Amino acid sequence: MRRFFIGIIIAAGLTQVGYAQSAPATMPTPTPAMIDRSAPLSKQVDQAIDKGVAFLLSQQHEDGSWAGVELNDQQDVGRTALVGLALLSCGESHQSPQLAKAIQYLKKVRIGGAYATYTYALRAAFYAQLPESVRKKELPADLQWLQSAMIKQGSVSGMYTYSRTGDQNAQRGFRPWGGDYSNSQYGVLGVWYSSMAGLEISNNYWRLVENAWQKGQANDGGWGYFFGSQNSYSSMTAAGAATLYITNDYLHSQQEMDLRHVNSNPSLERAIKWLGNNFSIDYNNGKDQPPQAAQGNDLLNNIFGGGRAPVRIIGTWIHYMLFGYERVGEASGLTRFGTHKWFDECADFLIQTQNPDGSWTSDPDEYVGSAYCLLFLSRGRSPVAVQKLQFNGRWDNRSRDAAAITRWLTKETERHTNWQIVPVEASDAELRQAPILYVASDRPLVLREAEKQRLKTYIDQGGILLAVNEGTTKEFADSIVKLAHDIYPAYEFGDLPTDHPIYGENFPVKGLPTNPRALSNGVRELMILLPTGDMSWKFQQGAATISPTSSPAFGFVGNLYLYMNDKSNPRFKGDDTWIEADPRVQDQKEIQVARLKINANWNPEPLGWARLANMLHNNDQIKLTVLEVDPEINSLPNSISLIHLTATNSFDLSQIQQNILKQYLDGGGVLFFDAAGGSTAAQLSFETLLIKMYPLEKLKTLPIDHPIYTGLGTGGSRIEQATYRHYAMDRLAKTTLPRLRVLEVNGKVVAIDSSEDLSAGLVGYNIDGVVGYSPASSEAIVRNILLWAGAGRQ
Repeated sequence: MRRFFIGIIIAAGLTQVGYAQSAPATMPTPTPAMIDRSAPLSKQVDQAIDKGVAFLLSQQHEDGSWAGVELNDQQDVGRTALVGLALLSCGESHQSPQLAKAIQYLKKVRIGGAYATYTYALRAAFYAQLPESVRKKELPADLQWLQSAMIKQGSVSGMYTYSRTGDQNAQRGFRPWGGDYSNSQYGVLGVWYSSMAGLEISNNYWRLVENAWQKGQANDGGWGYFFGSQNSYSSMTAAGAATLYITNDYLHSQQEMDLRHVNSNPSLERAIKWLGNNFSIDYNNGKDQPPQAAQGNDLLNNIFGGGRAPVRIIGTWIHYMLFGYERVGEASGLTRFGTHKWFDECADFLIQTQNPDGSWTSDPDEYVGSAYCLLFLSRGRSPVAVQKLQFNGRWDNRSRDAAAITRWLTKETERHTNWQIVPVEASDAELRQAPILYVASDRPLVLREAEKQRLKTYIDQGGILLAVNEGTTKEFADSIVKLAHDIYPAYEFGDLPTDHPIYGENFPVKGLPTNPRALSNGVRELMILLPTGDMSWKFQQGAATISPTSSPAFGFVGNLYLYMNDKSNPRFKGDDTWIEADPRVQDQKEIQVARLKINANWNPEPLGWARLANMLHNNDQIKLTVLEVDPEINSLPNSISLIHLTATNSFDLSQIQQNILKQYLDGGGVLFFDAAGGSTAAQLSFETLLIKMYPLEKLKTLPIDHPIYTGLGTGGSRIEQATYRHYAMDRLAKTTLPRLRVLEVNGKVVAIDSSEDLSAGLVGYNIDGVVGYSPASSEAIVRNILLWAGAGRQ
């Protein structure tokens, strides 16, 4: 019996075990560096993926396969397809030499034998991720086999067994069972991948599948291996939930066009409840004993451990189970099963149990186990494009709208994306996991004051609220306008300008059935409201749409996604642009900064300086005190190291304000200005202000050897080059140098000028439409300015 499928045999309750694994015929196994366990979990996941990919690539055989004991055995096709699928998911190109060889291998080996269902399904899943010009006719052929292999009669109609009914398996002495849920999960998985690649599947197929899984669900809400089994366990229950999410999308999501319809799926709800109540990581709950009860029983460790220590695989088919968890989490948008943060807990377990060579010791073998682990980690840490806001009210009328958005984004951007549901009570860190917070309803949004402020904090930290009015009434749209007035009273909604970058990022939006409204702080959009057109239904209805031209609804949200990421690679789940203060750090010094309150939009990004203060505290042990002062009312004492001035529009200081400011500057102070968003109107106002105060002096370029750039004597870092946002690079003279200018009086700097935005950069987000520095360069420049000012401004 082959090791590739021994986990299936164990899962079925049998006792056969496998053989030792053959050695690869290519490169030696690498020994990557140990994972830094002090790093954030997202960084540890990155390191684990890199190690796992290096291991698998080193184990490929000369014929392109990841073979087991018997080289070129037909069952090695399934193993090779699974490994290839994992490598693609981790970012390996299908054009790489290793995957090119794997593709050729998969195309030339004929499939047969007792385990054809797994093999065809995994190969179809792999082919579905390839360009059509590469996979050619292979995917339709595998899909045809999978559809023909479904059992269509009897009590197990809609299920799969190990091979197609009528195929001859006598050469292996193997008699197929009448249907099981493991083969059924993979048969459906291969068909679903084919559907995602654009191949047409009839609804009758999905009805048979749904009926088979619903009929076989145990009384407790889970599934066992066989139809009618009451022995529910985790891996099969995850398979059942993931499969019912697929059939729900094809068979029931269209019913939600009618807002009076409540889409209830009791079988799916019971399955999710089972997973929450019985969540486990290192054992297959319902099949295995918990680890505490399994001490001393090292059967699987002895079989699969290969002499490695320590080995923590206690249960059976654990990595297969974890991939099932990921599929359920991805489909449902749930960040928790019950009270368990499924990705964080499982990822931490996988990091702990990864071998030094990058593999995972697994049933049935380390190729298969490592592939499942990489699929879990890579897909689970994919960028979260959209989070759907859960609030007390009708928040989920179209339960698959956000799922449809991310499915479309995945296809069009050729980069896997996820979505999540986030409650309005969630922490700031949880809200920040996606750049777009999506909220939709047909009734007014009613929030408590604390919830309103939580949304404002999310937006101020760099996010955007996308609000969609459902149905034909305008109650929800009106409530969003009121929310905006409550938390941003200085700004008003207006039509999104037709020349706005959101319209021109990449996808066509001609024929959009609504006029988007936008709330802006003068630097970026804070809220987008789609007040008419019932756009949530457009998202859900168009889940299978391929062409953005025929789906302007998707084109608009796709452009919004690119806008929020400055047309760059989005951040992975867990990567956070915000910086919290470390309470363990003790400050050794204080720097005071005054921000000028003037007759303009002087504070468009209120949290930029708070984030910088946290950074200085953590890295430099400096307490940054930021004061907000009106020079017509407040004095400007010399204890203030620096004054910051910014605006998004034209401004003018009164004569009293000018006099107090000039008195501060003549006494040795420094004024630092940046044009928020790159505003030319604000820049012209600042230059006019300097002329009024110092008519005989002119701004000049700050030399690259100035201490602000070199950091000499200030504790700053050397800045030899700067990076700019894409929007700025298209509008500025090409340079890699910073572009600060200064005004000097009697040989001393009294003013620092940046006509390119730094204020938005201090918040740390990547966003389009800003003429300014990248967040990293913004942080470096302003930090050096502060350290220079705090050191005495020499």
